[in-house]
Amino acid sequence: MKRRGSMRFVRGAWLSASVAVCTSPALAGEPEPDTGAATPDRSPVRTSETPEHRDTAEPREAPTPAKPPGQIDEVSVRGASRANALRRSAYAVTVVDTEEAKRNTADLGEVLARSTPVTVQRAGALGSRSAFSLGGLSGERLRFFLDGVPLELMGYSAGVANVPVNLVDRVEVYQGVVPVRFGADALGGAVHLVTDEDVRKSRATASYQMGSFGTHRATLSARYVHRPSGLFVRSATFLDLADNDYRVDVSTPDPQGRPRPATVPRFHDGYRGSGTTVGVGIADRPWADRLVLQGFVSAFDNDVQNGATMARPYGEVTFARRSSGANVKYALGVGPSTRLEAIAGYAQATALFRDLSNCVYDWYGRCAPRTPVTVRGELSGTPTDRDLRTDTIFLRSTLTHRLSDDHLLRFALAPTYADRSGKNRLRGPGYDPLAQPRRLFTGVAGVELESKFFSERLTSIAFVKGYSLSTDSQALLATGEWRDMSRNIFRAGGGESLRMQWTRELYVKGSYEYAMRQPSTDELFGDGMLVADSLGLRPETSHNANLGVLVEDLRTRAGTVRASANGFARWTDDMIALFAQGEYLSYANVWQARALGVEGGLGWTVPGGDWLVVDGRVTYQDLRNRSSEGPLAKQAGDRIPNIPYLLSNASVRLRGRRVVVPTDVVELAWSMRYVHSFFRGWESLAQNAERLIIDMQLSQGASLTYALHGAALRLAATLEVQNLTDAKLFDFYGVQRPGRAFFTKWTVDY
Repeated sequence: MKRRGSMRFVRGAWLSASVAVCTSPALAGEPEPDTGAATPDRSPVRTSETPEHRDTAEPREAPTPAKPPGQIDEVSVRGASRANALRRSAYAVTVVDTEEAKRNTADLGEVLARSTPVTVQRAGALGSRSAFSLGGLSGERLRFFLDGVPLELMGYSAGVANVPVNLVDRVEVYQGVVPVRFGADALGGAVHLVTDEDVRKSRATASYQMGSFGTHRATLSARYVHRPSGLFVRSATFLDLADNDYRVDVSTPDPQGRPRPATVPRFHDGYRGSGTTVGVGIADRPWADRLVLQGFVSAFDNDVQNGATMARPYGEVTFARRSSGANVKYALGVGPSTRLEAIAGYAQATALFRDLSNCVYDWYGRCAPRTPVTVRGELSGTPTDRDLRTDTIFLRSTLTHRLSDDHLLRFALAPTYADRSGKNRLRGPGYDPLAQPRRLFTGVAGVELESKFFSERLTSIAFVKGYSLSTDSQALLATGEWRDMSRNIFRAGGGESLRMQWTRELYVKGSYEYAMRQPSTDELFGDGMLVADSLGLRPETSHNANLGVLVEDLRTRAGTVRASANGFARWTDDMIALFAQGEYLSYANVWQARALGVEGGLGWTVPGGDWLVVDGRVTYQDLRNRSSEGPLAKQAGDRIPNIPYLLSNASVRLRGRRVVVPTDVVELAWSMRYVHSFFRGWESLAQNAERLIIDMQLSQGASLTYALHGAALRLAATLEVQNLTDAKLFDFYGVQRPGRAFFTKWTVDY
């Protein structure tokens, strides 16, 4: 049976890849530069800016200095920054520059929660499991990328929240429609982390952070450029350590065995993470605009304090992840109107889960030996000692051809092959599901046409995509027999994004997409820790619509105003959701779900400078189960559990310049996050609804930063307090998050 299943998988993968290639016969990848001729509003300089990122607004005229009589006039050519050009593109995208975030101690998950429409939930402190939602859709429906490559294939298997902020230059959050160049099957959107890829000059940066709960975080990045030859070498290293011994409110038995409330420190929740990336490349050669070969290694180790809930503490359960791999990036302009970019690579990830203790721990860290002492395993009374290994080969490629000044055609192809193997050391080879072949092939191909009309005031991006999925897996039945769970699926989707520029500052954007989202390896095969396998998961399909208005940097006598409003609707079939099953978690298809929501942001900068900046954002989302049949039909009409439906955040920043010396900057910042109460389980199943409700939460933070900006050297020091009021915070199934915490951080940029 294994052989027949493997052959069917190979044939299905080959057929899916062939169909995808027929749909898109060219290679594709990351954004291409604007290679058009120089005009007063378009720079002729080649960059990695994409045509859709160009500033389509009318050019601003630079002031012309006085000139001697008879001197020839010069034409000033001006281009848009990447961030501004992205904001003005047809995509519904939020761009966050991390220059300020690099000086603060908040992690990347908190930066996303404060500055973007992304909703972030955490199951604890640094290194803990996290979940993200955008536009009413969460989990794997929201994809994460690092420099165009899926984040997990770049060594960050611990998730985006644990990526060091100081290694990221900017964050791009695409809501709804995701550009075809990512080769993604996302339904809710994508988060793209962009590192510093400038190769014009050498540079080195370092940061160190320490604070409450035994937290230490350090980063070091460096780049050397040999301009005559175009050669460059760059590296990035990080090290994270945390005890995470913050105090939590629990219920413990008294000497008579009666439950009593207590406040105790977490004693088995340590986290250690480290990693290094090294790349060598060449730029600006006739045969390559850029060629980069890079490799990475990383390791993440977690002590597990509790399961999906805080029902019981654990004292010896551990989980570890190891990642390594390499990839090559290539970009070349072929003639004046065509560009090829491709990223290909290999990544290996291993997960090690150990639960072998014969102790029953209480919340004070005391061990009570089991009776009989031969019984081991804290989670379920069954010992666990398993290793998982995932080998992945991937390609992300793009071919772009400019048909005319106003029309651009892109082809994209993104196949990914993953092979999962494992071993449960406490089970025999014939009864170990981890030892069975588990392979996954996914492919996404796309064609995209970008067109501009009415002097570029109207931009249209029409696209079609093909999605292929092939799996090879075996399920162990209760009878001891094996069941073949292999599948081959191909579907098509498409959509349209529109952007209308009414004035220089006012834009209206709308988009629609019908898309499929394939289950990930962790959703299908489990994550090796608390998430069990779900081999029968079906792909999700969804109709996604967005309509938004953007006001960018509107200058008035009262100051500069930024505003945005967006409405979204999602109708999803076979929605994949994560549910708690005792101490474990598992994914299941919710059959049908509907998400409706609105969100808005408002910002203001004081007139005549930037010494006072105020920003705020609010989101309301209504996520409902609409299943009319199947196991969840009885919960029809219920909200999807464990996802907040009303939340907001705000920030205020005061900035002073030349306070002590002419080159210094002092910043005082305050932030706030509000989350309305929400259900952590199906509300219609609760006999006592109050037990399923996570109460309203309001958290605040404050920071003080002093920075020196020299010509070649920049220094900054920050003091920050998180959860200023020591509020009780809960995100995941009632798992308590840290209370008040103090941190300090130093950064050096040379």
